[in-house]
Amino acid sequence: SAVVEDTVRQFNRVSNYSATINLTTRIYGTYHFKRKTGIQAIRHIINPNVGLSYQPDFGDPSYGYYQKVTVADSKVPLYKSVHEGFSYGSSRLGESAVLGFGVNNTVEMKVKSKKDTVAKKVSLFNTLSINSGYNFVADSFKLAPFGIAANTNVLNDKLNINLNATLDPYKYVNLVALNTEKTAYTLVEVRRDYLVWQDGSGFGRISNANLALSTNLSPKGQKKDTDTRTKISKSNAS
Repeated sequence: SAVVEDTVRQFNRVSNYSATINLTTRIYGTYHFKRKTGIQAIRHIINPNVGLSYQPDFGDPSYGYYQKVTVADSKVPLYKSVHEGFSYGSSRLGESAVLGFGVNNTVEMKVKSKKDTVAKKVSLFNTLSINSGYNFVADSFKLAPFGIAANTNVLNDKLNINLNATLDPYKYVNLVALNTEKTAYTLVEVRRDYLVWQDGSGFGRISNANLALSTNLSPKGQKKDTDTRTKISKSNAS
């Protein structure tokens, strides 16, 4: 019932490798208003992206990186790395073939008042994105939760608003379970490998969300932040 560890003093190596390919493009859409003052135009920049990555299962016996250990009174086998405890660490377990996909949006408009000689650019959304992935070789829950992000500035760029959230597309059901002492029943929520939109019950649940507000009280700092965002916006538009 004991695990015997034997250290072999000889030259050895451990390697990890994977392959990745990514594709992205940029789509522009601009709507011009005929009015001479107020909103002159609205521009929408769409950045769709798709990528494919593959990593083999280094726990396969052909690599010789892991040993299967049978533990007494346990039906689940334990895999121990032969490089466990060494400075360069262990190789990664599990095969992965993931198709990642997402889209990022930037929305801005040009505004001109009666006092302005030229129109100025105002950003509505610095970022409005959604990303996910699909693991073809996973035994369950192949579709990853969706990551949603949004960033904008208000009050003449004095206040920055940043929102991040995770949307879980899988269905949750409530089950009645008997406790280990078999004395009482409890209500247990279980995540099922079933997408919620398959039965038309929505798009999923928000598993976590974060809202951050930030500002710079220094006039010089505000100008620096504005200049930085302008440079980033020009870079995205190039």
